[in-house]
Amino acid sequence: MRLHRATFTALIITLLLTLTAHADSSFRPAILFNSDVVQDNAFNQQLLEGVQTYAERKGIDYAYKASANPRQYHRYLDTLIRGGRNPILAPGAATARIVRAAAEAHPDTTFITIDYSLDLPNVRSILFREREAAYLAGVLAAYRTESQVLGFVGGMKIPAIEDFREGFFAGAQSVNPVIRTRTLYLSDNSARPFDDADAGYQAGRKLLADQADIVFSAAGSSGEGTLRALAEAGALGIGVDSNQNDVAPGHVLTSVLKKLDRAVYVALVSERWGLWRNRVKHLGLAQDGVGLAMDEHNAPLITRAMHDAVDQVRNDILAGRLIVSDSDGSAIATERRPLSIRVLLPDTPQWPYITNAPQTGGDNRPGLVIDALNLASQELGVPFHYERQPLRRGIYSLGRNEADALLVKSISPELDNIAVYPVEDGRPDPSRALMHWDLAVYRRADSPTGVDYRLMPIAVPLGTRIAEDLARKGVDLSHNDNLRSRLGMLERARVNTVVADPLHADYLIGRSPRLRNTIVKTADAIGEEASYLLLSRDFYRTYPRFSEELWNQLSQVRESVALWDQADRYFEGPGVETGNNGVEKAKVDEAKADNRPPGAAWTQ
Repeated sequence: MRLHRATFTALIITLLLTLTAHADSSFRPAILFNSDVVQDNAFNQQLLEGVQTYAERKGIDYAYKASANPRQYHRYLDTLIRGGRNPILAPGAATARIVRAAAEAHPDTTFITIDYSLDLPNVRSILFREREAAYLAGVLAAYRTESQVLGFVGGMKIPAIEDFREGFFAGAQSVNPVIRTRTLYLSDNSARPFDDADAGYQAGRKLLADQADIVFSAAGSSGEGTLRALAEAGALGIGVDSNQNDVAPGHVLTSVLKKLDRAVYVALVSERWGLWRNRVKHLGLAQDGVGLAMDEHNAPLITRAMHDAVDQVRNDILAGRLIVSDSDGSAIATERRPLSIRVLLPDTPQWPYITNAPQTGGDNRPGLVIDALNLASQELGVPFHYERQPLRRGIYSLGRNEADALLVKSISPELDNIAVYPVEDGRPDPSRALMHWDLAVYRRADSPTGVDYRLMPIAVPLGTRIAEDLARKGVDLSHNDNLRSRLGMLERARVNTVVADPLHADYLIGRSPRLRNTIVKTADAIGEEASYLLLSRDFYRTYPRFSEELWNQLSQVRESVALWDQADRYFEGPGVETGNNGVEKAKVDEAKADNRPPGAAWTQ
């Protein structure tokens, strides 16, 4: 039998309309809240708006009921099932046990759970990666806190609330590990933890008394009470779920958003047309399911540095460099790592610690310190990029965050304000220094004996603790970071004493007959110095755990066979010092090695 084309088309249209009518008649969504308050300007209100938007756009009806009483909640659920409502949205893990029993008893009804999942064939679930957005809020809070104490108010100890808490504190401590944390759960004192504004208010006051100056409240409408308490005290709060920045303008740092209305709308569309690919949806930053609220109400509280820090963290999460939750929403507590590190080195060679410029194709023996840095780089899997600058310029560059790290011979007080270095009990930690080295005293062989070297003009290396001690005593100093030059000054009687690293000085003197006959060592050691890798404050604030790991790795490398097995190459082959004219010949050799005229500064 052949159908006329028009007849066939009409048949198809009739069939489609019939199927659509059937589908629409069986698709009658409902939502059941396990709270008495639905218009909470937070979690429940967003969910309801999502259902309302779907119903309005699709021209269908919907039903909703709400009760915080478990028995009443159970009766409402039975009523919706008997009334043919399908699917039924059941948000909130507190009533998961009741929903599970109903889903097992009614396999033909579809349930959509929110913030928890049930492994049943007729249950679909929406989970949010709350940790990701809360982590961003923690970063902001770390920049704003003055007391270094942050508070958290949770409705009750359920997975979604714990995700907020753990993400918030982890984000803050990624910026500043010394930040302390305080937590209160309203369920400990309230029968209605998510809609008890008075309980939220009292919790806020209690955390304020415990020195917290920023409090994140994840407790539904109870959170408005917490925000009110903070605003009265002039402190800062953080809203949750919806944008609550306007609840107390100027006192809400931000709001951690869960875009529940959008998620519910998409879930209903997916259920209507059978588009669920997996029974569980995971919504994070990448899916635009969570985020932070930025608007005119909190703009005065957010500096450019805070914006940049949050943008960097968000980008790292999206790129997979920072993972704060896995597919189940549980914490992995992995800190992001830098893509590379820009390290500033002294512009003067310091054999055998720093010889020539690494990574330039020149001298393939960069020095023991560079060897140590390169070994640490390999172990950590993060490349180091080197640049030489004069010490003063390097300190300036690090203070302006134009570089990530700076190598110094020792720690001076001026560095406290511009850099971070490994400490133990508030003092520089020599166990995590990059290199240890001694200082000895050298004089001319014909200089008077029995004279305190501290009373004489002394040539000293730059940036050492001993040089600073001598300067405080009023000693006439010549600050010179080139050992060859310092020995030349001593040879020409420009100074009466030279302070030098004996490993280098003895080597230079021993290879020059002229210096051997002119200069003698008068003190085996007058003190020990420690070279440190300083980090910029921004770098440490961004990568605190990695920074500590870096210093620990350097201390391991410093004592490793892999490093010291390479030391012989600095004492073999072409000499650092050759010929009878000693210092002057060494200057020429150094200039040739650096491809520059004698006396010119090395630059990259």
